[in-house]
Amino acid sequence: MTALRTRGFGARSIVPIGGGSTVFTPGLLTDLTSSRTFDEWTVHLVDINGDAAENMGRLGRRIAADRGSGLRIEVHTDRRAALPRLANERLMSNLRALPPPLSLISAHLSVQCDRVRSGSLASEPSALALDHVRDVLRTSSTACTPELSRSLS
Repeated sequence: MTALRTRGFGARSIVPIGGGSTVFTPGLLTDLTSSRTFDEWTVHLVDINGDAAENMGRLGRRIAADRGSGLRIEVHTDRRAALPRLANERLMSNLRALPPPLSLISAHLSVQCDRVRSGSLASEPSALALDHVRDVLRTSSTACTPELSRSLS
């Protein structure tokens, strides 16, 4: 589960992945609606089983109404739709403010670290991420269309 608090936008979200679960979701929603602290929050229930997520969404809205809670419930089958874009922007901003050391980049993005050391790639967070994605796409392209991949090199 992910809890996001985005400053300056008033948006407070809780994102339970697997939110269609009948095992933990009813208890979670009951607990959240029991406290006025969460009246301005939104729960984004995420589950690949859309019917299960919808059922838990209906249950959550009913629990909130019965308890007089202002907790909002939204349902998603795609976690990317539930996780606010602001979280990514905040992550990149935090990484720019406090860049990871090369040793950490080397441990997780070894090819990008080599490129940073050689000067062919900036150590800026979005540049590292995009370069890594391009490497993955190049590999996929080579497997699917060898003649196209030669033009990308």
